[in-house]
Amino acid sequence: MPVKNNGQVKQRLKKVVMEDKVSAIESMLRVLKSEQYRLLTNYMYLGADDLKVYIDITENGEYILTVKAVTDRLIDIGRMLV
Repeated sequence: MPVKNNGQVKQRLKKVVMEDKVSAIESMLRVLKSEQYRLLTNYMYLGADDLKVYIDITENGEYILTVKAVTDRLIDIGRMLV
């Protein structure tokens, strides 16, 4: 088996770590969407298809969470205070 140079080994390790993060994110994304939906439906009328949750990973390993909720009606805050 040929010996790989140090650069190839580092690149392979980065790829494996990134694939592992992506797999974990997919599971987390389902939980996050469910939790966000439960929270937001306290404040707005929202269908399951009206909520989009995205997680991006930057090159330096940081996570960016984006939540997009589209509705045409908010729940009257006065009803919630009673």
